[in-house]
Amino acid sequence: MSVVVPTETQEKQNELDLDEIKNFVLNLIRKQSFMERNSIIENTLNQFVKIERSKIDIIIAELERANKIKIIAPWRIWKLKSRTD
Repeated sequence: MSVVVPTETQEKQNELDLDEIKNFVLNLIRKQSFMERNSIIENTLNQFVKIERSKIDIIIAELERANKIKIIAPWRIWKLKSRTD
């Protein structure tokens, strides 16, 4: 027996999963204060085994564009965006 799910339901599920992953990444950085990109990716891959590395890169870029995290050059370390930044 198999379950058939409408395409729009699958798309909504994918969006929810990405939101969950975004929240995971934000909480991970919040707990650590500073994190290297590879550490963020490895921790996320361990938590969400079905996600691709490229999707995590996209999530990190989206969080940075939304000013929720900030890159600290030259080491490419991320931190949460503070109100004073």
